[in-house]
Amino acid sequence: MPDNPNEFIEILKKRRKELNMTQRDLAQKCHLPQSTIGRIESYKRIPKLDTIFTILDKLNIRIELKPSK
Repeated sequence: MPDNPNEFIEILKKRRKELNMTQRDLAQKCHLPQSTIGRIESYKRIPKLDTIFTILDKLNIRIELKPSK
C-alpha cells in the first residue's frame, strides 16, 4: 500500500476509471451519496475505515497487511 494518502486516493480513482465507473456508479454500489465519493476523490474528506473497505471491495482491490518490524 502507498505511504501517502493522496497516492491511495489516486489508485482508487484510477481503478474506478479502469472499470468505466462514474462516481455515481461507485456511490450506488457502496450505498453512499455521490458527493461522498466526490469529496474523497478531491481530498476534501477522509473516509472512515469501513467506507474504505467497502470502496476497495466494490473496486475489486485487495490489500495485503504486513506486520511492522
